[in-house]
Formats: sequence, C-alpha cells, structure tokens
Amino acid sequence: MLILFLVLLIVLFVLGVPIGFSMLVSSSVFLHSESFDMLVIPQYMYDGIDIFSLLAVPGFIFLGELMSRCGMTERLTGLAMNIIGHIRGGLGHVTVMAGMLMAGISGSAVADSAALGSVLVPFMKKNGYPPEFSAIVVATAGTLGPIIPPSIGMVILGSMANISVGRLFLGGAIPGILMGLYSMIAIYIIARKRDYGRMAIKFSLKGILRTVIDSSLALFIPILIIGGILMGVFTPTETSIVAVLFVLIVGVFVYRTLSLSAIFEALKTSVYSVGAIFFILAAAKVIGWVLAIEQFDVLFGNTLRNITSNPTLVLFLISCSFIVLGCFVETLALLILFSPFLFPIVTGFGVDPIHFGIVFMLSLVIGLITPPVGLCMYVACTVSDVSIEAFTKELLPVFLALILVLIMAILFPSLSTWLPYLLMPGAG
Repeated sequence: MLILFLVLLIVLFVLGVPIGFSMLVSSSVFLHSESFDMLVIPQYMYDGIDIFSLLAVPGFIFLGELMSRCGMTERLTGLAMNIIGHIRGGLGHVTVMAGMLMAGISGSAVADSAALGSVLVPFMKKNGYPPEFSAIVVATAGTLGPIIPPSIGMVILGSMANISVGRLFLGGAIPGILMGLYSMIAIYIIARKRDYGRMAIKFSLKGILRTVIDSSLALFIPILIIGGILMGVFTPTETSIVAVLFVLIVGVFVYRTLSLSAIFEALKTSVYSVGAIFFILAAAKVIGWVLAIEQFDVLFGNTLRNITSNPTLVLFLISCSFIVLGCFVETLALLILFSPFLFPIVTGFGVDPIHFGIVFMLSLVIGLITPPVGLCMYVACTVSDVSIEAFTKELLPVFLALILVLIMAILFPSLSTWLPYLLMPGAG
C-alpha cells in the first residue's frame, strides 16, 4: 500500500495537479483503503498549521511584497552597482549582490527573482548581455533568499522540525555569503571568457557612501530582524510584524512611494501566497500520518544504516537524493513533506540539527534553478523572455558553484554551526 500511495502521489504531481491537492487526494485514497475514519483528516490538517512560529510566514511574505513596491529594490541595486559594478561582468555581480542584500530583507526566492529581474534584466540586455545569461544570473541571485537570514523556508523548517528558528537564521549566514561569492566567481569567469564588458561606472568611495546613505533604511531591516532576535526583544514572529510596520512607515512617510492601492495589492498577493503555503502544510500533516502508519521513517533509517554509518556520507546521500527530487518536485513541498521525519533519523547518526537544516536547505534551493520545475528558473525565463532549453544550456557554471558550497557545508559543519552557537548558546 505504501508503494501504491507513493506511485499515486507521483502520478498526480506529473499530471500537474496542485501540490496540496495531490498530497490530500493520495493520502485520502490510502486512508480510505485502510478503513481509517476519514473525519480525522480535517483534524490532522488543522494540527499541521496550528504552530505558533508559522505566524512569521505571512509577516515575511508581506514584508517582501512591500519592499518590492516601495523602491527598496532600486536603492539596494544602486548600492551594489557602486560597490562592484566596475568589475568584469559588472551587472551580473550587481544582480547577485543585490540578491544578497534583498535576501536579508524578504527571505523569499521567488519574490527576489521577480524584483531583480524586472529591474536589472532590461538594463543587462541594453548593455549587451545575452538574455539567457541574464536569466541565469537572476535565478541564481534568487536562490539566496531561502538561505541568508531571514528566511521563510527556515521558519517553516524550524516549525516542522521543532528546532530554533533563530539558530537556523544564523546558520544560513556564512553558507549564503559563500553562495553569493562563488556565483560571482563563476559569473566573472564566464564574462572574461566571453568578453562581456564592464559597466560605465568607476569605483568611488564617495559614490558608495552616497548610496549607503540612500539605502540605509533598507539596510537597517536585517539588523532590526536579526538584532531583535539575538537580543531577545522579539521572537521571529514578532520581528516579522515589526519589520512590516517599519517598511510601511518608510514607504508611506519617508520614500512616499507606497499608496493605499500598492499596499492593498501587496496584501492581496501575500494572501494568495500564504493560502497556498498553509494548504500544503495542512495536507503534508496528513501525509505525515500516512508515512507514520507505514513506518516510513524506520524503513528509510534502516536503509541508510544498511548503506553506511558514516554521518558525512549520510548527508551526501540525502543531499544527492534531494537534488534529484528537486528537479521534479517543488522545493516547498519537499521541505514540508520530508523535514518532520528526516531530522530524527539524521540526528540519530550524530549530525547536529542546525548543520543538517542548512545542508537540507542548500540541497533544496538548488532545485529552484533546475528544470523542469524550478520556480526561480520560471520567473527568470519569463522576465528575460528566454526558453527553458536556452536557460539549461547556460546553467552548468552556476550550478557547479552552488554544488561546491553544498559540499563545503557538508564537510565543514562549523560553517553552519559556529555562528548560531556563538551568538545564541542557550537557544531552544
């Protein structure tokens, strides 16, 4: 029955049935065939979203939507241009650095890709960059959102696996920076090989200082979020609301770019996103019940133990599995579906939960840029007017850069654990 359940789930995915409905239908068919009381399903769905820390998700989604509409994207892009725009392949570097800066505010890969693409892709095309290269750069910059704190994915992961969201935020900082740096190295090599030009901008401390001042309010947001959590002033949930209020005040009274209609549009878009995410969370709880009935966690754990008892090799096997799965299943679904039972299994091998959380997230975000279902890939291709085939041909260099970061994160746990345990030693 477990095999039939998994086959039905995969078939529904392949047929294009929405993820939440695929999970719910396959689970319901299994439970009905096993003569379980179907009235219990709504209770399990409610339990799946009745988690206090998940209240941070709507806040961070709304924060990202507001940020995109109040002009912060343009200010952060201007700062990145003045810092590294003079280097070979400058606009590619600017896109990645702007993605790193925006990741510290929105925490959403898709939102960051859409915002960066709308601002920078036309500019890149105008300056002679091929559209497929522009799409690759924008999609790669978007993958930084779920890793560099704050991160919507980390909030969900911490809630599902019952570990500190604050520590997960901090754990993603160093790997996220490495993702950006390695991506920029790959972009530099490509630009030098293909003779993509520099931007018509010279390095200037005065220009950097001016853009730092201009974007200072946007740069203050990650300080507010992370600083509030570290000092114990706010929980991650409270921090998301405080950050939203801050952006509203800045957008309405300082920048004067947020109108009532823009706020309403941001709210409407956020509600759609939140509804989809929470429905998937609810459906995943039912699937978790099915997997528990079939003792899938025991089966999976025993399979790993039969292969190896080396924790590093276990992480490599799991990462490879999810890189492949990420090519066919949406990242959020994998995160919600597998995190509750993977953490107990992996920690049983002696792996630190923060270390595994970051490795797991790194494995999943690679799926955001791989065909056929990478969301950042779709956004970047749409904005750049590029086919998926053309995008895939340009993918290898930045794909290898992200793989290298993942390998380093597996081999060197301190990249993920040093900062969390240094700054939050007593966190639960």
